[in-house]
Amino acid sequence: MFKNIMLTASLIVLTGCVATSEKVEQNSEKLAQVNSNIVNLEKSITEQISLHCQQDNQELAKQLAVEITQQQASVNVDATEPEVVYVERCSIKDKKTNIYTNKLLLGSVETVFLNKEKLSFDARIDTGAVTSSIGVYNETRFERDGKDWLRFNLTNSADAKTYEYPVYRIIRIIQQTSTETNRRPVVKLKFALGGKSYTSEFSLANRDHLQYQVLIGREFLRDIAVVDVSSEHLLSRK
Repeated sequence: MFKNIMLTASLIVLTGCVATSEKVEQNSEKLAQVNSNIVNLEKSITEQISLHCQQDNQELAKQLAVEITQQQASVNVDATEPEVVYVERCSIKDKKTNIYTNKLLLGSVETVFLNKEKLSFDARIDTGAVTSSIGVYNETRFERDGKDWLRFNLTNSADAKTYEYPVYRIIRIIQQTSTETNRRPVVKLKFALGGKSYTSEFSLANRDHLQYQVLIGREFLRDIAVVDVSSEHLLSRK
């Protein structure tokens, strides 16, 4: 009797185990199927998203191409480039005479002719000096009709002629070699340069220690001439 009971119990246990194993296998198969479905679904969704993105990009590219074509057509039809006129404000060099069309070309030394005095001098052409200068001798100041005048010679000889000019203004000169201020009278002289007559201011000074009695400064040169410092007497070569 006891053996029968034990046998029956064993059969029940074994039957329960078999049933449990079958359920586990069934659940495993279902889980694997679910996982497979999830993987397939993810793959399908990814492909659909990629396809939509490509379609959207293609549509966007087509739209941009249409807009670019329209813009180009508009530019080609409507946008005409206006005519540009260039105005040059510069001197044109004449190769034959070596003179600018509106300016004299001077060397570092040129000959000037004082009209009233009938005297010629080699003059230093100096763009570093502001005012032109001329060396004089026996300078004397006097008054005439309530105005200041000057009397001077242009040579140091005993029979030198005397010339008289009104004082146009007084300038202050500071020498590079000295801190002292030198006041010089200025007169207006008429002279010829390169066949043309000019009137310019000249300060009167003692220029015995200098090589040239006359100096032409940039107040005169401005807007009239350009200077080639490597040459001399360019005007006399014409």
